Amino acid sequence: FINNQHISQLLGESEGAESVLKVIEQTKTSLIDLYAMLEISLKNETIEAKNSWDRILPRVGTFEHTHSKYDTDDIDRLRTIVLKNSVHIDNHWSPLIAEQARQLQVVYTLLQLKISIAKQGLALASEYQRFITECVLEPHKLIYQELDTWLQKLSQFEKKDVDKAFAVSRKNKKLLQEHLSSGIIEPVQQVVEQATFSNALNNFTAEVALLAEAHDERINLITVEGFDDNLPEYEFREINWQTFLRRMLGDIIASVMVPDLIKPETHLQQLVDDYAQLLQVVETNLDVAAEVDSKDDLDSQEVLAKGIALSIKKMDDIQTKIDVLESVVVTPLASSQLVFFERLYDLMINQDVGELKWVDTQLKVKESAGNYSQRLLVLWAQIVDKLDLSVRFLISKVRQINSNVRSLLGYSAAEHISVQKANIARLLHETEITYKKLPFIYNRLFNFRREVESTFFIKNATYFMSVSNALELWNTGFPASISVIGEKGSGKTTFIKHLASDIFKKEQVEQIDFTSTLCTQAELLAILGPHFKVENPSSIQDIISKISRRRKRTVIVVENIQNCFVRHINGYEAINAMLYLISETREKVLWVVSGSRYAWNFLHVVSKISDYFSHSIAVDGYSENDIRDMILRRQKASGYQVVFRPDASTAKSRAYRKTLGNATEEQAFLEERFFEQLWRLAEGNSTAAMIYWIRSIVRFEESQFFIEPQSLSGIEYLQELDSNSLFILAAFVLHDSLKASELALVMRISETDAHMQISRLHAQGLLVDKGVNYSLNDMIFRQVVRLLKSRNILNS
Repeated sequence: FINNQHISQLLGESEGAESVLKVIEQTKTSLIDLYAMLEISLKNETIEAKNSWDRILPRVGTFEHTHSKYDTDDIDRLRTIVLKNSVHIDNHWSPLIAEQARQLQVVYTLLQLKISIAKQGLALASEYQRFITECVLEPHKLIYQELDTWLQKLSQFEKKDVDKAFAVSRKNKKLLQEHLSSGIIEPVQQVVEQATFSNALNNFTAEVALLAEAHDERINLITVEGFDDNLPEYEFREINWQTFLRRMLGDIIASVMVPDLIKPETHLQQLVDDYAQLLQVVETNLDVAAEVDSKDDLDSQEVLAKGIALSIKKMDDIQTKIDVLESVVVTPLASSQLVFFERLYDLMINQDVGELKWVDTQLKVKESAGNYSQRLLVLWAQIVDKLDLSVRFLISKVRQINSNVRSLLGYSAAEHISVQKANIARLLHETEITYKKLPFIYNRLFNFRREVESTFFIKNATYFMSVSNALELWNTGFPASISVIGEKGSGKTTFIKHLASDIFKKEQVEQIDFTSTLCTQAELLAILGPHFKVENPSSIQDIISKISRRRKRTVIVVENIQNCFVRHINGYEAINAMLYLISETREKVLWVVSGSRYAWNFLHVVSKISDYFSHSIAVDGYSENDIRDMILRRQKASGYQVVFRPDASTAKSRAYRKTLGNATEEQAFLEERFFEQLWRLAEGNSTAAMIYWIRSIVRFEESQFFIEPQSLSGIEYLQELDSNSLFILAAFVLHDSLKASELALVMRISETDAHMQISRLHAQGLLVDKGVNYSLNDMIFRQVVRLLKSRNILNS
């Protein structure tokens, strides 16, 4: 009742048609063979009875076979026995043949199940493919062409046509934004927000699970063990077929297609992020190109062209992700169906044969010989790994015991500390050279001396909320004031700038910056008088009176309050006057003061400075994720790809070796390890983190940067500094910047000695000349602070 032509029409050209035909052909062949064996069995029984009678009949009536033994009744009785034997044979064969015929019907129902799943899967895959094609692939090709055309236009301009180049670039950037937004980002974002494909996957898995309900509740698996006297020896093992199908559908197809595993929206969101990064690369290059001046090695058009070339490379990388994205749904859908039906067809062909067993209404696959081999291989690897660890542990213990014994006997080697006396000035000079060799846009993005753009600012919501609460309290009449504390280079100025444009955007904001060190009230008044329009103020009370007469309440930002004192017995006049001004005017003014962490801690001991401020924010506590985000935002905006490489210790680690062979896992591991180390070195300081990142660049190519953790060779030189030099460095950490005369006051030495000390430390690269004063080199700040803390010269 089933023929190959009918099967082929149902299947068409679908994958697995050959397997179905094989199962059906084998089942039909088994059925035909069983019929043939039954016929042979019955024929053999008849022939054997006939031959027996043919041998006996000629001798009936003789002494050997008397007539009394073979009368009519006896013959009828024997005929009846033969007929009974034939019926017995038929009854023994019939269930086997009937069950085999039923198996053929089961295979046909499996064929219908395959067609039903294929139709539902095709509908899901087609909708997904249509979306990827219309909302991703086609707009992607259009944008790629636009970028290529943009690059060609830039190559046609001469250097004098810089205005035309910028005009074309601004126009193309606007087009790029429109096409990216309307063509890709908006439709993809809508699908992500609505979880369109996750819902479709949920519907698919639910519908697939229901397909088992249309099948027989129970069927028999047949085991034929052999033949005895023309009779087959067989066994039926009844299984709950419907339950088995339901579980197989769930375990092999539905479990593979669940949204949490496929994660279609995650992949699509990553695509949106990639296109946003592409736009960021274009915008950053335009901004950087506008900053190019005659002193730079490149001209604006070269910077623009390089940026567009990197954007095109980024588009190629996105295309690779799109190719993978297309298979996110299709591949598991096809492979799970293939595995599902191969398992079922194998079951129907082999009829269990020791590979499957039914336990507690559930079929479980037995371990094959190959699986045992795999298990033995894994077990052996575990044994070797444990032996390796044990051997290393024993060697370590033996060495320790040997060292202790030699020490007791007086033969221990004298401790030798190898100190690398590399000149730290050379080390810092090499870092400066590395900066200069970087691509123009990379140099701009990672120049820690430049003001941080809003795009790259890491906004801590907790900090902003604290300032917002302080402003709200102040507006209700509470005398609130805010201190912003952090190490040098931690982003205090950037944070306050964003406060002005965000929290204080509706307030009148004034700025006072103490750029150089002062310590007397007269020096303080010389700065505050012109700011508050008070001519020749005689005391701080004149400033207080002026502020008290103001009608409008204002926010006043005071930067670098640590410059208002010198660590000397007569050096606190200015800071005390400033704190008095703040305490007396808090109802009229919301004071926002920034200060160096170490100076702040010192001033708190001297004058309880923290007590003058109701809200205090420490901005130098960036987390590991903040540091990673800060670096990678700039990295992605540059348009360059980054490849992490292991240092010597990481390359030997067992954790790293486990990732070898999988490039994605390897890079993820190295990235995680790198930023852990970077965060520990930078200790939450953003400037230090950027410096270490630059020092970790081992080389760069046309579109890739190679990053490897670097030991700070040459830093050992700091250990050899004498205590006097360390105390001078501590003074510069405390005050940020000092002149020779101010250092003389702090150190209680002559101005000539102060000049000599500054000159020596400047020659070593530890201090940098700011024109009228000196400050600690940014590139060595973190190492100096760490050393001073270890010597208990500086407190946290």
